Amino acid sequence: MIATILLALVFIVFVAMARQKFGPELGMPLLALTGLAIIGPDAALAALRHGFEEFGTIAVTFTAVAIAAHQLRDSNLLAAAGLLTGNAIGRSAEKLRVPVAWGAAFFCLFFTWALAGALHNTTAILVMAPLIITVCSQFEIPSLPVLCAGLVASNLGGFSTRWGDTPNVIEAKVWELQHADFLHITGINLGMVLILVAIVGTRLPKVSLTGPELEGLLFRFDRARRNLSINWTLALSALAGLLLTIGPPVLIPHTDLRFAAIGMLWLCLGQRLFGPKAERGHNPFNALGFETLATLAAVFVLAAVLSSPEVGIIAMLQKWLQDLQSPIWAISLLSYVGTLLTEAASWASAAAPSVHALDSTHRAAWALGAGICAGSSSLVTAASAGILLMQQTRRSPEHAVTFGGYLKFGLPVSGLMLVYYDVVLTLLYRY
Repeated sequence: MIATILLALVFIVFVAMARQKFGPELGMPLLALTGLAIIGPDAALAALRHGFEEFGTIAVTFTAVAIAAHQLRDSNLLAAAGLLTGNAIGRSAEKLRVPVAWGAAFFCLFFTWALAGALHNTTAILVMAPLIITVCSQFEIPSLPVLCAGLVASNLGGFSTRWGDTPNVIEAKVWELQHADFLHITGINLGMVLILVAIVGTRLPKVSLTGPELEGLLFRFDRARRNLSINWTLALSALAGLLLTIGPPVLIPHTDLRFAAIGMLWLCLGQRLFGPKAERGHNPFNALGFETLATLAAVFVLAAVLSSPEVGIIAMLQKWLQDLQSPIWAISLLSYVGTLLTEAASWASAAAPSVHALDSTHRAAWALGAGICAGSSSLVTAASAGILLMQQTRRSPEHAVTFGGYLKFGLPVSGLMLVYYDVVLTLLYRY
């Protein structure tokens, strides 16, 4: 009964957010508080404690990365990179005789995927979102399809490496996966990135620039770049702080919070010493904003509520998987739905031990990860990177990614991803 009530409430609130009655910054806390009230005081206290334990590390790490991303923007390094990228895309599109939109989509999505795999999917979103907006604006291409696809590409990149996102870290620990185990998943995800480029390319105007028109545009890019003053001291300080935050935990497990705190201190000092004078007095800890932090906290608490024993969803799903003997499609489907209703990292934390208890082979790990990757691409609230993308684009209405706006892109694409993973993984483990 409790599970039915909670799932009905989730559906109602999701529909209201899709119709833009209110945003996730109100809808997700409303769901979390309602869930806490329904499951009773003892279970609510346990869910609240578990949810904020997960949120604490995420909040500190994401804040440090957001400070670095804002400093890279303030230094004009991202703007310069966007102008250089636009020039390269224009030249390549002319040489290969393809529409500029295809070149822009390929560059933005491929580098978002690669950056997410090399660093982390949230880092990729914070760095690439302003770059995508710059590139699309240069060629007068609608940025929303590319930004929405960028979130999917960041999830694909995160699923490609052992350290690319939090669910992978959890699954690698449970299944004892090594870096080499992710190599074939990296290739599978690259194939999905190319499919994603094709999907986005068909939704963009077929802008073909040649001759004097292209030369004039590229000349304006070059002139704008030369007139742009880059604060290299701030940029290098921000890059150092970013690497200090996300680099060491890759090599030294369980040090995320420690190095995030060290990186944040470094970044705050860099802003005071090298930042624009108008920004030096501002509080860098507001980089994410209260609404974003409240949404993230509510998502983690809601996930803890839905996975609590009092609700019984995890036990019910485990029994269903056991009855079916844990086929790939069932694991991925349940992971997809669970991630859609909660959040990628929280669902991985709740579901990984249960799935491993039923099937300790790698096929189960990849099926779980595939469902989480597809599910985290279904709604903008299903992954922390999506919540950060909303915050990053909120300042410009023409570029703003909203819950309802992303839903039209995310649900069909994530459904395609789920089918793609099921087919590929089934063929891979057919014997």
